[in-house]
Amino acid sequence: MRLSYLNTCVAMTVRELARKYVVLTLALLLPVVFFAVTFATTGDRVVPVTIAWATEPVTEVDERRMTLLFIGIAAAGIISAFFASSLIQRQVAANRRLVLCGYRAIEIITARLAVLLGIIVATTLYTWLLLSLVASPSFPAGAFLGIGLGAFVYGCYGLLVGTVFRRELESVFAILVLINIDAGWLQNPIYYESSRSKWLIEALPAHFPAQVAYLAAFTPDSYARCGTYALAYGSTFLVVALAWYSFRMRLTR
Repeated sequence: MRLSYLNTCVAMTVRELARKYVVLTLALLLPVVFFAVTFATTGDRVVPVTIAWATEPVTEVDERRMTLLFIGIAAAGIISAFFASSLIQRQVAANRRLVLCGYRAIEIITARLAVLLGIIVATTLYTWLLLSLVASPSFPAGAFLGIGLGAFVYGCYGLLVGTVFRRELESVFAILVLINIDAGWLQNPIYYESSRSKWLIEALPAHFPAQVAYLAAFTPDSYARCGTYALAYGSTFLVVALAWYSFRMRLTR
């Protein structure tokens, strides 16, 4: 991998993103809207919930704090997935021309991954800061990690979607359907408690990131295993996306 080529790809990708003023604005507004609606529709009562990986599964938590954290994971996942899909799907023809001009597919996608990593970190930090403004007391560092892992897993899923589907409409459906069912619904501990198919919830991408956040925020239990599983889940999406993208780029050489 040639560093000068990689730097050029990163610079081009950043400039491409910087021109999307409307998209960047919407990404900043999304967590704000989510948190505002959550704050307005939840109370501060204590409710019993089931945290799958906790030593004591049934835990009493503040409803508003728990829901804000749950929504924060969903918001970070949505933002990362859409940016990842856009990064890999747009300018496909231009990227193929770059391959024909001497760039390697691995250099192009590595540059996109570097930019995506920056987006994941920025999204996690931004979501965390907003949470600290609306939730009291502030969540511990482990909850920050859970949000970041959620953004990582769904960012890698967005990469996979962007490599598999050639048009944006299909990608939007593939991202929204899974995130709405998974991070935006079933990973809520309230739904998990009464579910008759817990195995299905545990198999979904946001399960382990959500468990990291919940364990850190509401229990004294370790979240190391869940964090490892979340990284493995996201890395699986990433490896498949890299392989398929490299295959698509080689078709034009």
